Amino acid sequence: MRGEYAQAQDAAGAQETARLRAQIAAQLPELAAVTAAHHGASYIAAEAVGSE
Repeated sequence: MRGEYAQAQDAAGAQETARLRAQIAAQLPELAAVTAAHHGASYIAAEAVGSE
């Protein structure tokens, strides 16, 4: 049971991270570029991933 709960929390955290990255890419593209270059993360604008 605990494993399923941890997996659900991990999935929710990953979804929230993706949503925030999309928001950053849409609103602050310069910050997204610098952060992506430094951390190796992908920032895709919300419109590109079908978010609101």
